[in-house]
Amino acid sequence: MSETSEAVYAAWAPATSKWSAWAKPVLFATLPRLADIVRPLPSIGVMAYEKKNTAVVVDLPSVSSTLMGLALAEAGFQPVPLYNGALGALGALVDSASIAEALAAGAAKLRALPPRENAAPAFLLDANRMDNSVNAKSPGRFDNRWAVVPQDMPSADFLKDAGLQRVVLIAGGVRDDLAHILHRYQDAGLEIRRTADPEQASEHITVARPIGYRSLWYRLGVFAGLRRNSAGGFGATVPIPSSSGGYG
Repeated sequence: MSETSEAVYAAWAPATSKWSAWAKPVLFATLPRLADIVRPLPSIGVMAYEKKNTAVVVDLPSVSSTLMGLALAEAGFQPVPLYNGALGALGALVDSASIAEALAAGAAKLRALPPRENAAPAFLLDANRMDNSVNAKSPGRFDNRWAVVPQDMPSADFLKDAGLQRVVLIAGGVRDDLAHILHRYQDAGLEIRRTADPEQASEHITVARPIGYRSLWYRLGVFAGLRRNSAGGFGATVPIPSSSGGYG
């Protein structure tokens, strides 16, 4: 990564935070290409619930997730970007460019905040990460869909050792891949709460046991239809079939 992208990454994943080990670097590696299109970021409201002993998982669409991460940082949390889809050319199945731009623009805002060495984490996901699957086999498209698996987030024991007792999900619902993580937290005794409106209080939920829960084959199944990127994360162009003339 260049100095510019390293500086932005350091703002989102400071060395002083124990949660930075889970931040995904794939989008930060492409940030210099966005230097000329960064715009001011709009503000977004923060939720009204008790922050003590609470971790947050934000699973909102596209840049809304990043903006919520910045709002949570202002409220005293440490945002942890888990975006794992690479930035591609036009025709990408998932709009990672808007997220990358918001990460770049938000770095200055994060640096201006007071130190958050002991802040609770707010893990940021893109709710659109598996969208456009219907086009995943279209030749020439950049397939940067991605999924989150239990290894992408801290274990329940790690959260509990950090003094956390509950996880609040900010999302319209519980997506299948995230259910595998939240159900593990629930099994370990962490309370799971959810709110669809970040300015409203969260409510207790019970996460149903997902299909393939704790299966040895689950991770392989999740990644079976996704395309790895050489720089890390997911994202590659769908090959265009070769053609040959004449008859065999």
